[in-house]
Amino acid sequence: MKTTNAPAAETVLTDLAGIMPELYDALEGAAFTSRDLFAQKNRDVDPYYHASTFRYEAKTLLEARGFVLKDLANNGLHLVHQQYQLKILKADQGRVPCPGDSKPKREYYLQTSFLVETGVIGLRQLQIIPVNLLLIWDVTPKYALADLELACPQPGDSERDSAEVYWRITIPHPAQSYSPPPPAPADYEDDLDITLDNKETGQARQ
Repeated sequence: MKTTNAPAAETVLTDLAGIMPELYDALEGAAFTSRDLFAQKNRDVDPYYHASTFRYEAKTLLEARGFVLKDLANNGLHLVHQQYQLKILKADQGRVPCPGDSKPKREYYLQTSFLVETGVIGLRQLQIIPVNLLLIWDVTPKYALADLELACPQPGDSERDSAEVYWRITIPHPAQSYSPPPPAPADYEDDLDITLDNKETGQARQ
């Protein structure tokens, strides 16, 4: 008998916390540059050309930040961090993109490393299991970067609604996830002395 061994979303997000600010920054930059290209030419944004330009700019910015991306056709975005594989894909009208007829994509969504024999679960838990993830991006009506989402996909096919996930979460924006330092304690040495009148002696006391 086989069972699935998908990691929890919170665990994955914690493991990737060190690279998420750089990823967010690069993808925001790619969205801005792609939109600005049309503004410079005083043209309406073409969504298909924008998506292609976005991938090219994102790849350039990510590589400039030290990320090593796999060499894929059409400026596909696929990077590896520790045991995590991340494909960076555009949302399909809010949905998780399906793998389509692509054999490599279907294998990626299949997550074969999650399927383990129940008799050896204890042994597999001691090993680092590869995890295939989707970093899903989209844009606002004004073509700024919308929220990024992280998803752990399940098998799918060419039907648009076929892609299911073990989980799908919104990645907090680095600016929102930053916690300001606590306020500095008051410096009581700089407080003013209070003088009270002693009515009995007619003298002031400190």
